Amino acid sequence: MDGIDQIAISAYIRYFSVPAGDTLEAVACRVSETERTSVYVVDVYSGDRRIASFEGVGFKIGVLGTKG
Repeated sequence: MDGIDQIAISAYIRYFSVPAGDTLEAVACRVSETERTSVYVVDVYSGDRRIASFEGVGFKIGVLGTKG
């Protein structure tokens, strides 16, 4: 996001249930940011039921298109 390259330093995925249909919707949000890290949360829905959740921490390594 925002043109900054990041690498994952942690990722946590939880699966709650199987999808009910053929269509999934993912809602992503950056919930925290410092000068060097960002925390993202993604919730995955099948209809109005949340079926999975992801939380990841990214470490900023540079501006998009440049080296660290």
